[in-house]
Amino acid sequence: MVEGSPSAVAVNITENPYLFKPAAWTVEPGTVITWNHLTDVPHTVISDPGTPPGGPNSDGQFPEGLKKGDAYSWTVPDDAKPGTTWFYHCRFHGKPGDGKSLGTGMVGTIQVKPMK
Repeated sequence: MVEGSPSAVAVNITENPYLFKPAAWTVEPGTVITWNHLTDVPHTVISDPGTPPGGPNSDGQFPEGLKKGDAYSWTVPDDAKPGTTWFYHCRFHGKPGDGKSLGTGMVGTIQVKPMK
């Protein structure tokens, strides 16, 4: 997993194939994650069923999906416990996992840094 700064990280939504780049982050509580849409077709950022509540869900802001040039931001809850993991997917180009593992297609993970 890519180590993110405690304040902000960026994920690009790319094509050929459609991907979240990078697809995995290990971050601290309070980190703002921004997904930047770079393709010509709509995409979403949706927490998989079974993941902890309060995860990313772009549908509230972009019900038809993000379009090229859009950006969706989500803040890791300040009270997120170390080791908490959110699995997410694009509802158009990914298939959700079971909340304990990645789905298939356009998917990603966000994990809160474990305590040292």
